[in-house]
Amino acid sequence: MGVAISTHDRAEFDENLTDYQVIVSTYEKLNALLVRRPQLLTDLGVVVVDELQNVGEWNRGATLEALLTRLVVSSERPQIVALSATISNPIEVARWLKAELATTDKRDVDLREGILYRGEDRVKFNGFEVSGGDFLYKDFNSGTISVEKSLNLNTLQELGEIATTEQLLVFTDTQKHAEDTARLLASFRPSSAGVNDIMRSLEGAVEPTPSTRRLKETIENGVAFHHAGLLPEEREIVEQSFQDGIVRIICATTTLAAGINTPAKNVIIVDYQTYEGRSIRTRDYKNMSGRAGRIREADNFGRSVLFASNERELQMLWREYVTAKPEFIESQIRKPESLGKLIMGLACSGVCPTTDDLLRFIKSTFFGVTYYDSGSKEFKGLFDESLRIRVNELVKSGFLVVRNEEIKPTDFGKRCADEMLSPETGLVFREALDKLHTIVSPGMDFSQFAERVIHIACCSEQAAENGALVFPPRSEAERKELEDYWEYNRNSFLYHPSDPTKILRTLRTTRMLMRWIEGIPYNELSSYARQGVVRKDAEVISWLVKGISNCGSSPF
Repeated sequence: MGVAISTHDRAEFDENLTDYQVIVSTYEKLNALLVRRPQLLTDLGVVVVDELQNVGEWNRGATLEALLTRLVVSSERPQIVALSATISNPIEVARWLKAELATTDKRDVDLREGILYRGEDRVKFNGFEVSGGDFLYKDFNSGTISVEKSLNLNTLQELGEIATTEQLLVFTDTQKHAEDTARLLASFRPSSAGVNDIMRSLEGAVEPTPSTRRLKETIENGVAFHHAGLLPEEREIVEQSFQDGIVRIICATTTLAAGINTPAKNVIIVDYQTYEGRSIRTRDYKNMSGRAGRIREADNFGRSVLFASNERELQMLWREYVTAKPEFIESQIRKPESLGKLIMGLACSGVCPTTDDLLRFIKSTFFGVTYYDSGSKEFKGLFDESLRIRVNELVKSGFLVVRNEEIKPTDFGKRCADEMLSPETGLVFREALDKLHTIVSPGMDFSQFAERVIHIACCSEQAAENGALVFPPRSEAERKELEDYWEYNRNSFLYHPSDPTKILRTLRTTRMLMRWIEGIPYNELSSYARQGVVRKDAEVISWLVKGISNCGSSPF
């Protein structure tokens, strides 16, 4: 059976995807493929959508919603199998997808979801007397509430000891906290057998980085950390070593909370608040706790553990997390920035050749089914008008033309849609490219030209939305140096952000990527970002630079 992959940085199979029986793709790339090659839809038999709750995510939800609506309204509609463990309004979602709802409230391996009490005073809760070290939990399958007396997972030493027989995932709020916790846990663990193979894997897969060295130190004792700052190769080695049982504890951020099969006997949630002081969403908590109690070996149950220091905290955590339902997912498609990209995609693919067709499509989205249909006449009128205003804005900006209510993309609009570029990003690129002749000369140094092009990509809204901009400089000396560099060279840059902070962030990101292109080792780039972030930023900006090159032949 032929299997192909298609993502924004993996396009080697794109020209002959129909030769393969299985295609693994991101939401964004499949949506772009259907814009570029609408006929591909006729070859899709079954579409399996994992993590359907992402429809409600601000950064990816609109694209997923548009993609699924496209499948639903198509005359060649494929079978859709959508999966999620954290949707509290599944009936609404099933109605939108015109799907049969199949639910289960049973797990093959049960989950004890609860709170370990750390308080000094005994408390009575739900008919139980709870003392320090007791684990009050609700059984997932039966709903029964019970207590494991003196579970004693209060200290790092106790966590290290239980890992000898029961593997643990420890979730923390930051990358630094994950690494620090791993280092401390490793100090309570003996040396692990089989770690030499992991060491060789790390040495062979990636160049040495500060994180590689720290991983080696903790893995020696069967403890690892996992977060977005690691390179993909490092994360993969950590995950495989955990599945093989060599690594007994992983300290992670939420990068490990969804979509990765790393089953553990125990999930320990150290922080229920983010580093910004906000409480995590119930949906995110459920994703983390769901990592415990998977089908593996002889485990007949798993534990998900929160910590409470007093009765009030115990009550709050029980109410807000253990017995709570995940938040309802809500449509993200009516946001102005989402709407513009949606309109362009529908116009370019020929799905909505008129403004009336466009409105009919909107009515078939999750937004249309859950909000528009039940909205007042005034609400519908306001939305209809805002839709027409958005179409007119795209016409004025040169993305679309409308004649006799028929919508067609311009060459520029088609290029932007093909490259998954939003109208806002397209406008930045067009403004910059209009000035290209002012800086390009036959004797121009290539690195200077590359710096200017990378900077254009960094200035786009999609660079910021995808988290591809590094933080502003921490030191006053670096800040002053960047400000002076900008003032001296600003006339040779093709786009000028209006926000001073964005000027610093785009310059700093550009400088980091230029040094990465030159082959500077990751450990010398650590003042900008961790190696995994450098790689991710490079992938995002590379995609945007490709978009610039394809917009470059536009008549604009």
